[in-house]
Amino acid sequence: MTRTASTSPTYDAISNRQTEIQHKVEGSVLTADDITRAHHYGQNGATRRQLTGVSTEEAGKKTADTYAYDKTGNTTKRTLAGTTQDMTWDEEGHLVRRPSRARRRNMSTTPTATV
Repeated sequence: MTRTASTSPTYDAISNRQTEIQHKVEGSVLTADDITRAHHYGQNGATRRQLTGVSTEEAGKKTADTYAYDKTGNTTKRTLAGTTQDMTWDEEGHLVRRPSRARRRNMSTTPTATV
């Protein structure tokens, strides 16, 4: 018999998820405690619908993920589990992945595709 975790979310008046509790499953070896998340919107110049952070607490350990946006609403930076990713967008709204400066200096002149 497979047991699945249940989730208890709450929402604000404009349907942004505010909190989420993933309840532990009895007998599960994956988690010993409930996982609680608080979602944050509209901080640091973002709109009230743009997710700017998620605070997570599990077994007394607290972590935070953050998100930043440009004026057109594209995600420009996100920090997940302590790792920060910078994102660049072209004029048409397409995500452009660019290597870091250090990597660009060490690259050969052979052209490579950018995803």
